[in-house]
Amino acid sequence: MQIIALILGTGGVSKAVAYSLTQMDIEYIFVSRNASEKAIAYEQLIKEIMRTHTLIINCTPLGMVGHGIDQCPAIPYKQLNESHLLYDIVYNPENTLFLQKGAAQGATTKSGYEMWYLQALASWEIWNR
Repeated sequence: MQIIALILGTGGVSKAVAYSLTQMDIEYIFVSRNASEKAIAYEQLIKEIMRTHTLIINCTPLGMVGHGIDQCPAIPYKQLNESHLLYDIVYNPENTLFLQKGAAQGATTKSGYEMWYLQALASWEIWNR
C-alpha cells in the first residue's frame, strides 16, 4: 500500500518535512487555512482524502505550550481510524490534543519529543567537537 501524506501547515517546518517525504518517495499535500496553488484548505479535507492520506503530520504550532495547548488543527478527526499515523512536530506537551483526538479514533500517534531530543544531541555534537 502506498503511503500518501497530509502536511498540516505551510511554514518553514512543513517545507523541511516535504523535503524528507520527497526523499522517501512519499507523496503529500499541504493543508492550510486558505487554499492556494500549493495547498488545500482544511474544509476541503473530504472523506476520500482522509481515507487515502494515512500519514498526517502537524507542522503548525497549534497545541504547543504558549500557542494554545487546548487547540489542534481543524481536520475531520471522526474520519481517522487504525490505518492512520499522526505525527506531531510539537514536543511540549508531549501528548497534544491533535494526538489525543487521533488516538481516540484508533490512529497510531507519534510525538515530536523524540525529534526534539535528537536535534538537541546533534546540536551538542556540532557545537562541542
